[in-house]
Amino acid sequence: MKRLLPLAMLTALALFFSGCVCVVEQPVTPGFSGPDLSALPAQGYRQKTDTFYLILDASASMGEYYRGVKKFAIAQETARRLNLTIPPLPLTAGLQVFGPPAAQGARANLAYGLARYDQLAFGSALVAENRLDGYTPLALAIAKAGEDLAAAEGRLALIVVTDGKENAGSALAAAKEIKERFGDRLCIYPVMVGNDPVAAAMLDQMAALSRCGFASNADAILSDAGMADFVTKVFFEQGARPVVKKPAKPRRPVAPAPLDQDRDGVVDSADVCPNTPLGAPVDHRGCWRIRPVYFANDKSFIRGPDYPLLEEVYQVLRRNPRLKILVEGHASSPASPAYNMRLSERRARAVKKYFVAMGIDPDRIVCRWYGAERPVASNATEAGQAKNRRVEIRLYR
Repeated sequence: MKRLLPLAMLTALALFFSGCVCVVEQPVTPGFSGPDLSALPAQGYRQKTDTFYLILDASASMGEYYRGVKKFAIAQETARRLNLTIPPLPLTAGLQVFGPPAAQGARANLAYGLARYDQLAFGSALVAENRLDGYTPLALAIAKAGEDLAAAEGRLALIVVTDGKENAGSALAAAKEIKERFGDRLCIYPVMVGNDPVAAAMLDQMAALSRCGFASNADAILSDAGMADFVTKVFFEQGARPVVKKPAKPRRPVAPAPLDQDRDGVVDSADVCPNTPLGAPVDHRGCWRIRPVYFANDKSFIRGPDYPLLEEVYQVLRRNPRLKILVEGHASSPASPAYNMRLSERRARAVKKYFVAMGIDPDRIVCRWYGAERPVASNATEAGQAKNRRVEIRLYR
């Protein structure tokens, strides 16, 4: 049964992707919110990693199918589940995606950080990457990780999600060099996508180089239990930190901190929009402003650049189970009023369908459509029409 569980789960992923070709390289798993590891400190575990750096392989070989699913879809889902499983910890994070060639050779794109780890922002950076091309310059990616981590403090975890195929240069030599540079501060955790025995042996050797790291296979850690075990081993170790008591100092009166009841980072006295949903990104006035989702002329399908925005809204909905949103569809004016009304309805329903596929209760999403009745720009120009072909998302009060 344990051997059949990863296969059954990947089969379910294949069925899901086959019905939504437009997002095959931006996989979603309805209902997955990540195992809850917040109780680990109370169970005798302490944080052992201060900075983690994730390398995600987006080379051409990741477009190959493995068990009926593109390998990049499995890698991206593995990274998404990792992001949702990491408990609240003071962390610094980096995300590098490599593969598609740029003008100066193979791309190694630092898609996030190095910066304070924010689950919502990190998740948006993950789903934004979906282009597959180029060879697999894993050695260059590891070398770039060494450059990016130069200013990082504390203990470091390098997580590499790859199929390990078609390498340019020596990934093992690059791993050895970065290990010598950071010493015992660095642990390497390769995650294999696929079943290529040569690549698996190379990744096993890479993990052994760091001594404190270990190699895994995506098949084994995609389950709730597998991911919980992986995150626990990468970010925690057992044993309480020694408590050093210092002589008590006289306490000085401390002024009370300004109130921020909705915990959005803007104090109540300056908050124009109180009661912001938990985790929603806000502007300097404390307001959650969601930019519109824009559509091509006479189309109602969601385009790639808008998926990070929808992922951000989804994460807020997931954190606030009672929150409801209003989805409003609009159109520009060239067609007849009746046609524009139907087109704006299809656009609103396309956005709702995305959230429902992610596991959000459809009753939490209220749809309305207005055709071309509510333009935000002049329909006399193409630029104005492009701004009017939109779906607006706002809180439903």
